[in-house]
Amino acid sequence: LDGGGLAELPKKVKGVLADPGALDTFGTCGTTAPDSKKFQAILCAHKHSWRAVAIIGLPQHARYLGGPADAAANDQCKTIAQDRAHGALQYSWSFQWPTADQWKDGRRFGFCWVPTSWPA
Repeated sequence: LDGGGLAELPKKVKGVLADPGALDTFGTCGTTAPDSKKFQAILCAHKHSWRAVAIIGLPQHARYLGGPADAAANDQCKTIAQDRAHGALQYSWSFQWPTADQWKDGRRFGFCWVPTSWPA
């Protein structure tokens, strides 16, 4: 995050993620929609317009990009976005697959992203 570098951590890290506001600081957010060429994942402490709100598992033997696993993950993410939209008729979401290299390394989950304001 933050340009590929490591984030500066507080001096005391024990229990830091248990704090109710921890994800507002250390969560994964984005500078724009994840499918944008200008997208950059950043810490939520920085100015952002999208937030990763869930991790969605993918089957171990799924085909990379597409097929039933893609449809199922996208449907899960859509449901999460719909719930977070609190009844808004227009809402956005984006399911982000792992990169090809991450997939080769065995990563079988992706991020569900929603904009930080509604409607989007």
